[in-house]
Amino acid sequence: MTTKERLLEAAVIEFSEKGYHGATIQAIVYRAGANQAAVNYHFGNKAKLYEAVMRHAMARLIRLRDDPLPGWLETPDPVEALVRDLLSETVMPAGERALLHRLFAWEHLASSGVPGVDPRALMDGHFHAVAALLARETGARADDPEAERDAVWVIGQCAAFSRHSMLRQHARALETSDETAFFEESVAWLLTRVRAGLALSRAGIEQQAGLSRSPKVAACS
Repeated sequence: MTTKERLLEAAVIEFSEKGYHGATIQAIVYRAGANQAAVNYHFGNKAKLYEAVMRHAMARLIRLRDDPLPGWLETPDPVEALVRDLLSETVMPAGERALLHRLFAWEHLASSGVPGVDPRALMDGHFHAVAALLARETGARADDPEAERDAVWVIGQCAAFSRHSMLRQHARALETSDETAFFEESVAWLLTRVRAGLALSRAGIEQQAGLSRSPKVAACS
């Protein structure tokens, strides 16, 4: 593990335990077995290190990238690629998952005030990439509210499976110690329903388009 990776790992732990305001660079470099000069070299300062930690957390939880759409479109099945990304948290070690969620809990409870780490802002580009992909599948315009509703629905369904372990405890069919198998089963199960939902959206959009053309046809006749 490189010095930069050790610093990032140590910072994840410190910030998740104490929040941005409670964590110190001294504690982070001690945990990482490094020095403050290494933080300055790799990240610049505490705020930049925190920003790197938050981006790392989002990337781990949902494979967040600045522009994921091209990557999805390069795959044989873009919708499946999307669902796999959104479910990636399912196969993450439970300890790491808890640490990353605590980071966001701290940010919500005691905002760091660091520019660029607002979870909403971090998620915004990813959300609109999801909406754009689903719009391609349904024939909607990229700025159509229907595409955004579809994005909320798909992201929400995947989040329910990957994050809400308490809900899963009530479903015997979801009880498993093999998270990899659960991941693959969840991908298949959700894909079937996502495709069905997108088909309904597509039908609604096509019907609406047909209705909007009807008066013109009648006028011409």
